[in-house]
Amino acid sequence: MKKFFNKKITFSVGEQIRFSRRVAALLGAGMSIAEAFLFVERSMSGKKKDVVKEIIEEISRGRQCSEIFSGIGAFDRSLMHMVAIGEKSGSLETAFAQAALLLEKRQALSRKVYGALIYPGFIACATAGIAIFLVVYIFPKIIPLITGMNIPLPFLTRILIFVSHILVYHWLLIIAASVCLLAGIYLVWNYVRLVRRAAGIIFMHIPLAGAIFRAKILIQIFKPLGLLLGHGEHIPEALVSVAGIIGNDEYAEALRAGAVQVTRGESFAKYVSAHEHIFPQLVIDFLETGERTGGIAIACEHIAALYESEVDESVKHISTIIEPVLMLGMGIVVGGIALSIVMPIYEITGHLSK
Repeated sequence: MKKFFNKKITFSVGEQIRFSRRVAALLGAGMSIAEAFLFVERSMSGKKKDVVKEIIEEISRGRQCSEIFSGIGAFDRSLMHMVAIGEKSGSLETAFAQAALLLEKRQALSRKVYGALIYPGFIACATAGIAIFLVVYIFPKIIPLITGMNIPLPFLTRILIFVSHILVYHWLLIIAASVCLLAGIYLVWNYVRLVRRAAGIIFMHIPLAGAIFRAKILIQIFKPLGLLLGHGEHIPEALVSVAGIIGNDEYAEALRAGAVQVTRGESFAKYVSAHEHIFPQLVIDFLETGERTGGIAIACEHIAALYESEVDESVKHISTIIEPVLMLGMGIVVGGIALSIVMPIYEITGHLSK
């Protein structure tokens, strides 16, 4: 494979959805995979057009599409796994169509969650901006007046003077420390698996937000699982494929272990029931019913649909709660700064009147 694939070029989720849909439609029209990519490449431009050209060249050399995708790093893991499954089952058209559907569902879920955080994020940024303006620009001009009277200063004012001094005279150090901290978090998150796993466990126990986090993972598991089982994939292979898609290490390990147990003849519902700490009782009940009726694929789809509706309700609930909490926080921060300025001025006025 050429060095071109070593470049950090990635397709956005929207681009991958459009790409997958076009390839699926062209394959459904009777084209070969190379011809489908050739047609798609003609409608693209820039470096991403070059990526598709390289894919076509690699396919012409006899390489499998899933192998090429995994070497590029430009596509989502769910797309790569669906293509690999499609190659095994001989139905690439269905694989690309289902990959587009999965990516679309994930994008819609992310938009709901991020959309609910836009207004609270704006309020938080506005609060931080006002506080920094007051502490860095306004307060330093008042400090000489306050300290020049040689009167005891309130505790709140002394704290504000200290914070103002740090921000005004050591802002470069603060920026450098922040950059180092963010870089350290990034490195630890990406290379220390234990930290990611511990963070995942902590997130799931945060009130309200933890429920959304868990529901999002369960949707990422059971939506593709239902699609794979519905298209004839065996449970062990489907579980391994889904484990490669989700980004939570604890759930991924549980799914891979479940694939091993199912291969040995154990019921999938029975395995899940032994892991109630990560799989709610609702999931266990649906899977047990699905195994009894022979409709486990439908059960998985119902689980995903239920948690999608639960995420919608939880996001609305959080939006309702977080807005007044942030407004209260904004009032406390700004009011505290104003109070720390007014209190010493009041003391000075009282001192001068004596």
